[in-house]
Amino acid sequence: MSKIGNLIAKYHTFMVTKKVCPFCVEAKRIFKEHGVEPHIIEYESTKSSEMEQIMSELSKDYNHSSFPAIFYEDKFIGGCDKLKDFYANKENRAL
Repeated sequence: MSKIGNLIAKYHTFMVTKKVCPFCVEAKRIFKEHGVEPHIIEYESTKSSEMEQIMSELSKDYNHSSFPAIFYEDKFIGGCDKLKDFYANKENRAL
């Protein structure tokens, strides 16, 4: 199984982030606002070989190479803007 596949199986909802990335901070805030606590994988705190594999899979399998990279309930969402869209659409469907 791929590294991302293992992360999905273990955490279901997680983000690959950078500590000083404003989009990562915003995505964390959005999750908190909705009562979701994703597992956080910080670029700076992860072994370089492991992070290289994660970033390679994100690029190859999901066409995503920026931060954050967000997975929610086993599905790839994308970055912060996509997370905002996801919650806006979810709230609109509830109306």
